[in-house]
Amino acid sequence: MNKKNISIGTAVGVAALMASVGIAIAQKKEPRTAKESYAMYNRDRLVKAASDQLEGVNLELVRSKAEFIIDRSVEEIQDAIRNNELNYEILTAFYLDRILTFDQAENGINGISEINSEALELARKCDASPVVEKGILFGIPVTVKENINTSDMITSVGTYMMRDYIPAEDADVVKRLKEAGAIIMAKTNLSELANYMSPKMPSGYSSKHGQTLNPYKPLELSPLGSSSGAGTSTTANIGAIALGTETTGSIVAPAAYTSTVGFKPSINRTAGEGVFPLAKSLDVVGPITKSVTDAVYGYNAITADRLDRIDIDEVRAGSLNNKRIGVIQDDHEMTQRAIDSLRQAGAEVIELKFDTSNIDNVPVINAEFGPAVERYAKQHSLPFNTLDELIAYNKEDMKTRGKYGQGHVETAAAADNNQRLVDETIHHAASYYDDLIDRHQLDSVAYLDYAGTLVTAVAGYPEISIPLGVDKDGAPHGLTITAEMDEDEKVLQLGYAFEQHHQGRRRLSDEELKANLKL
Repeated sequence: MNKKNISIGTAVGVAALMASVGIAIAQKKEPRTAKESYAMYNRDRLVKAASDQLEGVNLELVRSKAEFIIDRSVEEIQDAIRNNELNYEILTAFYLDRILTFDQAENGINGISEINSEALELARKCDASPVVEKGILFGIPVTVKENINTSDMITSVGTYMMRDYIPAEDADVVKRLKEAGAIIMAKTNLSELANYMSPKMPSGYSSKHGQTLNPYKPLELSPLGSSSGAGTSTTANIGAIALGTETTGSIVAPAAYTSTVGFKPSINRTAGEGVFPLAKSLDVVGPITKSVTDAVYGYNAITADRLDRIDIDEVRAGSLNNKRIGVIQDDHEMTQRAIDSLRQAGAEVIELKFDTSNIDNVPVINAEFGPAVERYAKQHSLPFNTLDELIAYNKEDMKTRGKYGQGHVETAAAADNNQRLVDETIHHAASYYDDLIDRHQLDSVAYLDYAGTLVTAVAGYPEISIPLGVDKDGAPHGLTITAEMDEDEKVLQLGYAFEQHHQGRRRLSDEELKANLKL
């Protein structure tokens, strides 16, 4: 078959055109985002929350267990605990210590925005538990994005107005994690309002918590997406699994730029109850992890329907051999690296054109944001009832409450709820993708980083970002593998097969982390 090519620019070029739409590919008229700068607004409080729990803990012993924790899968961690090489208290203390060392140190990553003051005590209870049949996530410290409700920690969505807001009950996905025995150890910073605050705001910034840094190239490489804290903390081995949310790329984009695995399930596969909304037709909760198997375990714990759970053995049985993978071609060195690796793994690669000019997520978000917030505010007793009230509050002190403006919120507040336009946009994205699959008889469409997420995310289709390695400038990238609606198992199978063949995760050593962050 003849190869077909398209020039969509490098991932860096596309990134310069991002709108802050959690994460969307923007129109060229959008202004560039502001340059990142150091900003840590809650450091003293978080340092105390971690330090208080670690008082009296033998940190020399805790740190000596690094070989059983750093970049280990959940299965490997549980094996170490069964073999008495580790316990849940040491595991949790290890992560809390890393928060102090790398995340909440002066000019640290700043990806952790809240700490559960009971985390270490919960871990001790897990160690003392008489339960014999313990699930895979039992006692495992998990972090969740700060737009996901937790009844024992602040859920601010990054806003200054909600900086002290603690919901009355957990989000559905948090309840499920707790039922699985997981420890909700901390919350992660997000780009304010799921990156729909201002087109000028850099990814990873919130008025409540400040700026999250990408540890690979702080202040140079964006942490990307609204799930920025989930990606950066996971890559720094703070927590075993993170929950992020995606509207348009906010799981796969930060995963790609932090050398982690980001899995966005098909729309409605994970429950959204108790998650602050942006666009109900696009919003999805999904895991960011260091491996595909951990992503499966994280997904299975939170999926809305037990019948949608995925067999880990089926995922491991996946293969790229004789699979037809359509890859969006561009001029980036990492795209060619991905193509070469796919072919070496036995896949047939068809280089594709991908036209997103007639697909736009912004009208969907603008139509749904305001009404969704009104319903959510009433249901969860927020400190404001409408976007207009939030806008008015921020205007009283924009330097503190809206440093980069609030243009996206103002646009959404003035928009009409055009459900017909929403439905047509989603249908067009799905039809475009399905036609591409049928026309080229493909098993999957893949692309560098988030180059095609405007189509797949708007369609509501599953995506998984697998680490590709770093480019010549030291920046990590990912290959995002996608499929049609409810083909989540296929995406995970292909992702696992590529991960095992390519081995592209580039972990920063502790020495590199300290050097990059100037600690």
